[in-house]
Amino acid sequence: MGRASRTSKREETQGERVAMDLNVENTNTPVRATRVESRVLLVVRSKRDRERIATTLRAKPWLIETVQGVRAARDRIAEGGLDLVLIETQRPDDATQTLICETVQSTNSPALVALAHKPSVELAVSAMRDGADDFLDGTITGEALIERLEAALIRGADRRERESERDRLRKMCTKLNGIRREMFDQIGTMCDDLVSAYGELSEQIDVLDVLHEFQSMVKRELDVEALLRTVLEYLLAKGGPMNAAVFLPDTYGDFSLGAYVNYDCPRDTGEAMLDHLADVLPAEFADSRQIAMMRSEAELESILGDDAHWLTGHGVLVMSCKASDESLAVVALFRDRRNPFEAKFLSTLEVIRDAFADQLQRVIRIHHRHQPEDEMGYDDGRDEGEFDEPGDLGFAA
Repeated sequence: MGRASRTSKREETQGERVAMDLNVENTNTPVRATRVESRVLLVVRSKRDRERIATTLRAKPWLIETVQGVRAARDRIAEGGLDLVLIETQRPDDATQTLICETVQSTNSPALVALAHKPSVELAVSAMRDGADDFLDGTITGEALIERLEAALIRGADRRERESERDRLRKMCTKLNGIRREMFDQIGTMCDDLVSAYGELSEQIDVLDVLHEFQSMVKRELDVEALLRTVLEYLLAKGGPMNAAVFLPDTYGDFSLGAYVNYDCPRDTGEAMLDHLADVLPAEFADSRQIAMMRSEAELESILGDDAHWLTGHGVLVMSCKASDESLAVVALFRDRRNPFEAKFLSTLEVIRDAFADQLQRVIRIHHRHQPEDEMGYDDGRDEGEFDEPGDLGFAA
């Protein structure tokens, strides 16, 4: 009997030594007073052990709560407000191990200490792996127990502080990410605006380049024939091969053919076509400020009526060149509909239209200073009604 008692004492001493060896206590933990209002929950099966541990812990100004089973412990932990939970565990795979995991993962998780009356390496490793702050031999009592729990309380408080800081930083990161996305959206919008502004600026620069180029060409021309020749050559250079006609008004406001380019019109029908166009197009478009584009037979017929057959199969552009609110020329451009005019060419027409009218007004004013009032234009020696071969540039008095 004495030998059995000595053997039992030796096993208890070895068990306590194993528990101490497996303890993951931070010996460098700074000494810091625990809060007076610290709440400690004891999850211990034996009533005698609960009372023994509670009696020991009442030496500290802590609020001690006790429960027996895992279910009651889970409900109490879910309520929150605990600073430390002391859980008795028996096997690595029992319900208390699950409770340890749940406690550690809970919001504002309290410090957690596992306690075993039969400590082992396997049990200690399992508890520590599941998140316990410390692992104790169930026989520990007195000041040793209090010191270990105080250290666990300090580590738990530090962990909650870190978790709170981490949550604060996470919320801040979420907010900053929202601000970053908003800034990226704004930057994207600004980039789109810059691209749009650059495109508009580029278009304006192109407009100025075209205008400067055209004005530098026509400002040297001081008679009607030279001016019309220069304008038609410029239009052919910008728009490509096409038929062109410039109709000029006389002193009575009636329009007649001033210059033309025959690109692909048959010689035998060209003269009649121009005569009809001189009677129809200027009267229809002289007062218009828009460049008319007729791209289909329906559009031609809606504007020209029965005269639309003269331009069958053609795409037609017509613009009135006005100065001082007076139409000084009507320009008609047309070619095979299968080779349509480009949008860029329409922009060119809009740019040069007023510049052409201004220069034409200047030429007419100079011309009127040197000629009788009943004379207008210049004759190039052709007989009236003469039509050039396709591709020629012609002028009519």
